[in-house]
Amino acid sequence: MTKIDDLIQDCFDLPEGELEPLFEKAYRASRERFSNKMAFYAPGMVHYETEFHEATDLYRFPSISVTGKGCSLNCEHCNANLLDPMIPATTPEALWKEFNEIKNRGGSGCLISGGATPKGDTPLMEFIPTIKRAKDELGIDIVVHTGIVYPETAKALGEAGIDGAMLDIIGSDETLRQIYHLDASVEI
Repeated sequence: MTKIDDLIQDCFDLPEGELEPLFEKAYRASRERFSNKMAFYAPGMVHYETEFHEATDLYRFPSISVTGKGCSLNCEHCNANLLDPMIPATTPEALWKEFNEIKNRGGSGCLISGGATPKGDTPLMEFIPTIKRAKDELGIDIVVHTGIVYPETAKALGEAGIDGAMLDIIGSDETLRQIYHLDASVEI
């Protein structure tokens, strides 16, 4: 077991009366650092309804795949199935066309995602100038799923002015191997 695993186990082994003050301390610390507000992303690629939300229009905030239906890893949690309902835009020109379609149909923005490369990231670099252009010229919201994020991609996306990023945070080498099918380490 790792040090963090030992720490977690120590917490679970504590009597309930000793654990409660730690939860309270953690809650207070989180309130000092973060607000009480939480934003949720409701994908436009699937129709569903709840008492709080009804997905009514695919183009309100669609999901776009820069790899179409292709993925090099076919991870256990997705197996490329999440790519099926996404709008394919596998070239910068196709992505620009979709950005314009979103704007023309009254959409507020989109999620840019796609299948993983053999390194575990979404291949975004060739699309970043188009993303920046959409931010500058169309003013739509753009959220990006990076997969495993590498520094050069993070920097370029920040410079492009994206509104948010969803990245994969993987806690163990075992998860990398068994779930992501990557022979890699979480250590930097």
